[in-house]
Amino acid sequence: MISIINKENGENVDLIVGYGTFITNKMFKFTKDVKICFVPKCRRIYITSEHFPFALEDPSKDGFFALLFKVEHKEFKRLDFYEGVDAGLFYRKKISILVKKDLNNYIKKQAFIYLPTEQSISDHKLTLDCDKEDGWIEKIRVNPEVCEKFPELLEKNGKNIISNFSNLD
Repeated sequence: MISIINKENGENVDLIVGYGTFITNKMFKFTKDVKICFVPKCRRIYITSEHFPFALEDPSKDGFFALLFKVEHKEFKRLDFYEGVDAGLFYRKKISILVKKDLNNYIKKQAFIYLPTEQSISDHKLTLDCDKEDGWIEKIRVNPEVCEKFPELLEKNGKNIISNFSNLD
């Protein structure tokens, strides 16, 4: 089991975005400090031949909602294995995200996200047109506990969020 921890500002702790099976497998149950985040300039793509989604960078897209976890650096080896980094499926990249602070306020932070490799994009024939409606939301919707705790995950865009942030890079 991957340790998802609760420490604030730990020296060996970093942030990671969970946008697929971390949500549907209810990984939030293993930590008290999971937060809603918005992943700008990315599109979540679900193709039905897989049991997980992909995220592709898309400067023309508002973005999508996900969960933000704190993990110890030593856990990245296990996470990389889980995400298929060694198999060439995904790679880990640090990006700018918006983290929900309170009801209507978000703050900018840096977090890691797993993105598909060029080989994975080619093998799965991923394009920005594969899933314009974010089909993974339907996988989230069948989890009432997730929907109740994190209703933002069912929203399809965040225009009201990113309009307040001019520079997300």
